Amino acid sequence: MLKRSLHPAAPAPGRLVAAGTGLVAVTYGVVRYGYGLQLPTLTTELGLSSAAAGAIAAGSFAAYCAAALGAQRAMARRSPRAVVWV
Repeated sequence: MLKRSLHPAAPAPGRLVAAGTGLVAVTYGVVRYGYGLQLPTLTTELGLSSAAAGAIAAGSFAAYCAAALGAQRAMARRSPRAVVWV
């Protein structure tokens, strides 16, 4: 009888990166799409100018980029698992 391990085999790194990239692309894209759909209502209700609405969109992208760079630097110091949990 063949013994089977209780621990599943770790996925190949390339597949894990592809899955993570796809997940980030889909979720970030959906959020950007939702912001664009709600933008006319937001500008009317909150009295935002087009410059302010653009600054909000640019700020969210800048925060996303800063978080990605911060995660990259944190993974160099700690384990990737700890960074994912944070």
